[in-house]
Amino acid sequence: FLLVEARAQYKRALIMMQQNRNLEAARALARTLEILPDHLAAHANLGAIFSNNERADARALYHLNRAKELETDPGRLKSLGELIQRIEARRRHRESRASETPKGPEPPPGETGPEPADPNP
Repeated sequence: FLLVEARAQYKRALIMMQQNRNLEAARALARTLEILPDHLAAHANLGAIFSNNERADARALYHLNRAKELETDPGRLKSLGELIQRIEARRRHRESRASETPKGPEPPPGETGPEPADPNP
């Protein structure tokens, strides 16, 4: 029964991805991986979904690297490797920007900056 559920979840994820319903697709792919942890295509697709959101880079890299470990086709290995490299480059760029961001002067002791605006004036 679990194998049938995993297949159904994976097929559901593909349909959701075609409809650009990536959150639902990600949930279905995650369920697929709960049942079949070495499902190559589920890892690859989940990594691709997460790669669209730079805040999810770590998750994208996890799933793409796992897919790369499982993949045997040279063309797909190359594609996975290229996507992994793009995400890693994006992370490095983001980290270098964060370390270069100038910080404003420290407020004098006892001052914390301007008072927050009243949300209900």
